[in-house]
Amino acid sequence: METTPEKYQQYVRQKQKKSPLAKDLALAFLIGGLICVVGQLIQDGYAAAGLEQEDAATATSISLVFLSALLTGLNLYHRIARFGGVSLEGYFGILIGLFILKSGFEALRDGASEVIGSRTDPALVHGIKALINAHEEVEGTYDLIVNSYGENVANASVHIQVKDGLSAREIHGLTKALTAEVYQAYGIALTVGIYASNDSDPEAAAIKNDLLSLIKGKPNLLQMHGFYVDPATKIITFDLIFTFEEKKPADRAEEVRSALQERYPDYRVIAILDTDYTD
Repeated sequence: METTPEKYQQYVRQKQKKSPLAKDLALAFLIGGLICVVGQLIQDGYAAAGLEQEDAATATSISLVFLSALLTGLNLYHRIARFGGVSLEGYFGILIGLFILKSGFEALRDGASEVIGSRTDPALVHGIKALINAHEEVEGTYDLIVNSYGENVANASVHIQVKDGLSAREIHGLTKALTAEVYQAYGIALTVGIYASNDSDPEAAAIKNDLLSLIKGKPNLLQMHGFYVDPATKIITFDLIFTFEEKKPADRAEEVRSALQERYPDYRVIAILDTDYTD
C-alpha cells in the first residue's frame, strides 16, 4: 500500500493521544512559578547570609546552573517533564539568563551612580546634621554635601550659622570639635564654613521679617538661609534654595531680591541661588 506524507500525518493524528491543553498550561505555569520562587528564595538566603545584592544574584545564577546539572545527572528532568508537560531546561535557561541580566543591570546602575552621582542617604544626612545641631552655638546647618570616593572613603562640607559675636578662638574650637565628632561617628572628613547671624539687631530682625513675608507661600521654594545685614557696608545677603521642579530658579530668586530692594533702597541686596544637594 502506497503511503504519502499527507496520509502518514493523518494516520499519526488519528493515533496520537490528544493533549489536555488546559491541564498542561496550568502545570507549566505552576512549575515555572515554583522554579522562580526557588530562585528568589536562594537569592534571599544569600542576602541573609551577608552577601551584597550583586554578589547574591551572581551566587544564585551559579546555584541554578548547579541544580540544572544535578537534575540532569539524576535523570530527573525527564520525569518532571512527563508530569508537568514542560521542558525544565528551557525554564532554567530563561531564569539563569534573567538573573545574569539583573546582575549586569544592577552593576551598571551602581557604577553609573558612582560616576554621575546620586543623592546622599537621608539617614546619613540627618545623622550628621543632628550631631552638629547638638552644639548650642550652632543656630542652623545648611549646604551639606557628601562626596563618596569608594567604600569608607568620603569627605563632606557644610555651613553652620552662628552669632556674629563669636570670636575666632571660639569658632576655631567649635569647628575642630565638629570635624572630630563627624569623623569619629561616620568616618567622614568634614570641612565647615560659617554663616554669621545678627538677628538680635533690631534693624536686621525687621529686614529679615520683611524677607520672610515676601517668600512665604512661594511655589517650589524650599529654604532661605545665610541671612545677614552689614550696616557698615549697607549690604543684605541671603541664600535661596528651590526644588528641582522649578524651571526658572534664577528668575524666581531675582523676583525676591528686587522686591526686597524696593523696600530698602539704601541697601544693596544680594540673593545667592543655592542648590538642594541633600535632604
